[in-house]
Amino acid sequence: ISLVIANAIGTLAFLGPGEYRATLVRDSAESPAAVQLESKTVRRGDSLTINLRNGGGFVARFTRP
Repeated sequence: ISLVIANAIGTLAFLGPGEYRATLVRDSAESPAAVQLESKTVRRGDSLTINLRNGGGFVARFTRP
């Protein structure tokens, strides 16, 4: 089994002013049957580093706190 990790960095310039709660869901690097959940506060101009396993996926949801 080959594991390829793709890295991407995306800026959040599309967000409006103020703080947002980012809920991030990605496939686990350790197990193809698991996901990782992360919640963090972000602002316009911040950036996210997205690490994906081969064939993996990523979802981000931004809401006002």
